[in-house]
Amino acid sequence: METYLIIAGILCVIIVISSKLFSRHETPEKSSCPACGKRYGGNPRNCPHCGEKLRW
Repeated sequence: METYLIIAGILCVIIVISSKLFSRHETPEKSSCPACGKRYGGNPRNCPHCGEKLRW
């Protein structure tokens, strides 16, 4: 009985760690505006927050 609990605990830890690793890769890369410091996604020409022209 105790061995089943240990195996179940180890499996839960493995599942939690692997889900955290894979969730990082699914999120898109976000950059931050050099003027206001806020983060934005995609590839805009101007910052959606302050309107600063972004350099590429």
